[in-house]
Amino acid sequence: MSPDSASRALLGAAALWAAGALAFQAWRFRGAVRREIAEPRGSALAGAVYGFTAAMSPARKESASRHPLAFGAGILLHLGVAASLSIVFLSAVAPEGWPRLGAALAGVSAVGLAACVGLLVRRLATAPLREMSPPDDYISNLAVALLLASSLAFRLDVLPAAALQLLAALVLLYVPVGKLRHGMFFFLARGDLSLRLGARGVYPPAARKGGGRGVRR
Repeated sequence: MSPDSASRALLGAAALWAAGALAFQAWRFRGAVRREIAEPRGSALAGAVYGFTAAMSPARKESASRHPLAFGAGILLHLGVAASLSIVFLSAVAPEGWPRLGAALAGVSAVGLAACVGLLVRRLATAPLREMSPPDDYISNLAVALLLASSLAFRLDVLPAAALQLLAALVLLYVPVGKLRHGMFFFLARGDLSLRLGARGVYPPAARKGGGRGVRR
């Protein structure tokens, strides 16, 4: 087996591990969801729609509205991760067939890497953030930085495809055991919360009398 074939096989195995482990955790999550016994006072579907649309606005998030730069950096970081994963995937299935797309993805990865480093520096430089940050926060941040940097290095012809795929496999192996699994559990937890609040008539929030903006969630 050639080095390229071996790295692709390891990448595929790591992806299967991450997908299987996350699927098992999602199945366990279902068992922890409590059944609603109260009489519905609203629409669960409307709550879910609101929870993934207007409720995602920084104006509806107290912390994000107070820290817009950090919120924006988080958005750029996640876009960079999506671009880097796309580069890894394309490096395995079509290494020579996407020069223009690769350049665009590399640009997004570079911006995401800058945001990742900025958020890490902010965590290190802010005493309250340092005090509440367990080792997993730093490991996850560094794992994401590794993914972003390696995909960018690959597009700059500094790193071979086999090395990129091996590094990406390491990151995928860590995903189900660390905080990076929030990439799945964010949607599960927010969906559960939004459905519950919708059924209870809390989501979408009713406008207050006198033109109020409603409750932030």
